[in-house]
Amino acid sequence: FGVAAINLLWFLHLAVVQSLYRKSAAPASPSGPPPFFFYVKQAALALLAGVFLFFPAARLAADIAFGHGSAASDILKHPGPQDSPSALLYYSDYEIGHLRKAVALCPLEVKYRLYLGLAYEERAGLDKDGERAWELQALTCYQKAIQMSPANAYYYNDEGRVETALARSDPPSAARAEEAYRNAVHWDPASPFFLVNWALALEKTGQTEEARREIQRAFQLDPAFTAKVLSQMAFEQYRSGDTKTAFRYLAEAVAGNSACAEAYYCRGILYLSEGDKKKALEDLKEVKKLNPDPATNPSIQSLDQFIEQAKK
Repeated sequence: FGVAAINLLWFLHLAVVQSLYRKSAAPASPSGPPPFFFYVKQAALALLAGVFLFFPAARLAADIAFGHGSAASDILKHPGPQDSPSALLYYSDYEIGHLRKAVALCPLEVKYRLYLGLAYEERAGLDKDGERAWELQALTCYQKAIQMSPANAYYYNDEGRVETALARSDPPSAARAEEAYRNAVHWDPASPFFLVNWALALEKTGQTEEARREIQRAFQLDPAFTAKVLSQMAFEQYRSGDTKTAFRYLAEAVAGNSACAEAYYCRGILYLSEGDKKKALEDLKEVKKLNPDPATNPSIQSLDQFIEQAKK
């Protein structure tokens, strides 16, 4: 990314040192008019100086602005208990302002536009009244990123994520989300993550058989990862109030990979939330049998405590 701009300063200084060393170590040159190569070298140095003055300076300033925006984003991702809603909005304004500055300084750098889109999505989660407007701005950023880098599967995935969110109030966006995820799979067909997203978008557009086929493909590629992704999405669906879809995702995760401790753990927690302690205990005991390694399963915490809750 932007380290090229910073490294250029170092390389130019290195070139100066090398040039001065050669002059000090070389024998005295004969007198007379300088050779043609001397003028070519001087012209090249002048051109490099021009590039150094105009391009890297702007790029360096853009990276500094990007760094400020990223720092604010880290705070928003891990807010402290003392951070009030107004404070979070302040950090969001700070993040968006600096990322906009980075885009203005280097409009041809796709990275800055991508992170500006992510900042707009973060803001949509903080500002429910203006949620749709922020999501539309995020969508514009991702679509511009796709124009600049049309073979990047991740940008299509970002576009699909925003279109899925917009579909809550604009049903035609669901079809556009499915198309975006389809493009992500086209450019990276070996990613189970993109396949799962596409399958869920297919479901929402009524293409059930196609969705089931893509889920199976994802499990064939990486059953453990696919089950974990579905478990995470189930939690998101449950938090949004869609209990039925959440349990369906978990059922698919367990069916596709019966050794996935995360799937049983997530379903056990949701059963506890629903007050069905019997089913919760069955799933949590299954997690215990699988004996997940805390190093590779950091999401599974307080298992024994949840088992005790389910027994009461």
